[in-house]
Amino acid sequence: MEWSVQVPSPAKVNLHLEIGPVEDSGLHQLRSLFHLIGLQDTLYLTIDDDIEGFQLICRGYQIPEENTLKRAYAVFREAAGRNFGCRAELIKRIPPGSGLGGGSSNAAAVLAALNSLTGSGLTQAQLKEAGSTVGSDVPFFLQGVPCAFVEGTGEQVSEVPSSCRLPALIIMPDVRVSTRWAYAALDEMREDPRSYTYQMGKLQCIREFQEKDPSEWAFKNSFLPLVEKHWPDYRNIREVLQEHHVSFEALSGSGAAVVGIFRHLSRLYSCKTELKRSRYWVKYVKMLANSPFAVYNEF
Repeated sequence: MEWSVQVPSPAKVNLHLEIGPVEDSGLHQLRSLFHLIGLQDTLYLTIDDDIEGFQLICRGYQIPEENTLKRAYAVFREAAGRNFGCRAELIKRIPPGSGLGGGSSNAAAVLAALNSLTGSGLTQAQLKEAGSTVGSDVPFFLQGVPCAFVEGTGEQVSEVPSSCRLPALIIMPDVRVSTRWAYAALDEMREDPRSYTYQMGKLQCIREFQEKDPSEWAFKNSFLPLVEKHWPDYRNIREVLQEHHVSFEALSGSGAAVVGIFRHLSRLYSCKTELKRSRYWVKYVKMLANSPFAVYNEF
């Protein structure tokens, strides 16, 4: 017998990202403001009693044999105490290694879909705990909100009401930034990686986002100085964005994607044309008002 479901799997951007001290476990504390955007993968998931394990077909981009979807399937079976076969087809539009959370979003989609299909009844808290072992951004996606302030090592997620509906560009240079390298380089740059004083608190960050125009946001990304130093493309992209009067621009995650938020579509389109002329990967997106995962939150 088979049961199937189709799940949208959206990307996110980090409007603000401060990486805090490294713990004994090797994980880093962080403070970040996440927002979903209208760029998404599509997952088709089927429970199939006639197969064993997890079978995946991915179209659009190549992903590793060992991937977040397979790990999400494994941790769900363990958490639910269930044994079943699963087939998945992923239509991938979020570039891997972009800092847009595609892998974590895919894992969240697998967890939410399996919980629904199998009727296992795991709570949101149980799914988030399982998901956190797959990726630090998974709990945010499972929260089912479009915008949130994220703390700790990614497990503390607080919804932030958002009225931001401005259009944005997502730009990718032809580089790949290793997350492992970025964290190691950041620790090496700091005098004491185990001690860091945050420059923006939670309430300040939320007020900044909700009460000020994007052109006045004082957000930062801890990784930006590192990637600008190693890849001149980032400085070039930011210069083009500023020439076209972008309201706000930021590196997402540890890269490689940059987000630029515009108040005027005419400026966005002229900027997009120039960036594409330079052969950068560019997508026009909107900030999402709702999360497609919200429908799975009635566990």
